[in-house]
Amino acid sequence: MRVVSVPLGDYSRYALWSAQGNLRAAEEIRYLDRDQAAALGLPVRPPHDAWLLDDERVAVLHFDDEDHLLGAELIDDAATVEEHQRWRDIAWKASVGPA
Repeated sequence: MRVVSVPLGDYSRYALWSAQGNLRAAEEIRYLDRDQAAALGLPVRPPHDAWLLDDERVAVLHFDDEDHLLGAELIDDAATVEEHQRWRDIAWKASVGPA
């Protein structure tokens, strides 16, 4: 699931183009407009970047003010995992696949 600002910026257009190989490998990639995600109550401002791993752990990425990756925090707390699962399910239903 990728939350993007519309119109797409250079990086998002590049990411969409570069995902072609992932799609050919059967990865399902879906996109959701950032404003729509915010209206659904999803954590998008400030941006929240997390990876739900096997529905058992969440890797939350942390960035500095200049958008440099500081590291990732691996969380296996059941309540946090369930919250991310709920956010994923809401986002998935509202998102679209690549055109």
